[in-house]
Amino acid sequence: MQKNRFRIYCGRPITGCSGKEIFDYYRRVYRRLTGIGYDVLIPMVKKEFVRYLPSISSIGYEDKPAATSQAIVSRDLWMVRYCDIFLLNLLRAKRISVGAMFELAVAHEQRKHVVLVMEPDNVHKHAFVSICADIIFGSEKNAFDYLKKFAKQKF
Repeated sequence: MQKNRFRIYCGRPITGCSGKEIFDYYRRVYRRLTGIGYDVLIPMVKKEFVRYLPSISSIGYEDKPAATSQAIVSRDLWMVRYCDIFLLNLLRAKRISVGAMFELAVAHEQRKHVVLVMEPDNVHKHAFVSICADIIFGSEKNAFDYLKKFAKQKF
């Protein structure tokens, strides 16, 4: 039986975080998810220049073609629509992420399998957020344990 590969898009709050924090996170998640059999989509494509910024902007970088507001929104929402699974990690968010909430709404509307990671007292705790998630984990470890088992299913 052929192994199926699911496409997974990984979202998380980005605005205000340092470039290093974001790139370190996505590097770790990318390796972990590809290692268990996923095709991984991440929002940092062609944005290597932000790696050294102390704080990532919420409005894009109009002098960088792959990082303009238009490019960010269009590409990220395309990836949400293209994926099979939307993994949204909201752990330790300090403020509400408009971009992540928009991606969550699109994923829900597109009937993607939405795996949400957030603690019970997270700043994003809201009826819309919990209803749009198919499954909510309080830790990244539990979410990855689930995704590992999910990836190994056979049809």
